[in-house]
Amino acid sequence: MTSLCQELWQTILAQAVGTGLGLGLVYLPALSVLSEHFHQKRALAMGIAQTGACVGGQYHFLSSI
Repeated sequence: MTSLCQELWQTILAQAVGTGLGLGLVYLPALSVLSEHFHQKRALAMGIAQTGACVGGQYHFLSSI
């Protein structure tokens, strides 16, 4: 989607739309499933999942530079 962009604002808009769709369709349902599945160590499971998402986001950003 960003390969079609001609200007910087189009690239930023494409990244915002992609991030919003990714969070809405993948990340949030995954967290809700985790919170329902783990009852005893819920905080640990949620912490690991959120840390993995942050690390993955940074890796994705740095690999595209």
